[in-house]
Amino acid sequence: MNNEKSIQVGQTVLLSDAILTALAFIFAFLLRENFVAGEVTDFYSHVALLPLLLVFIVTLLSYFGAYQ
Repeated sequence: MNNEKSIQVGQTVLLSDAILTALAFIFAFLLRENFVAGEVTDFYSHVALLPLLLVFIVTLLSYFGAYQ
């Protein structure tokens, strides 16, 4: 049963998944920067991977029915 309310809930869950994935990615980068001594990494080179990661995660979740 796909009424407007369930579609809206699915879109909200998808958006929250994407936002939380991006925040977890940034948090993991910051943790690595603070606890791995001796290596300086460029934040922007890592953020370039974020869109690919988001597409991958949302595609997998959609494929396995997380948004149904």
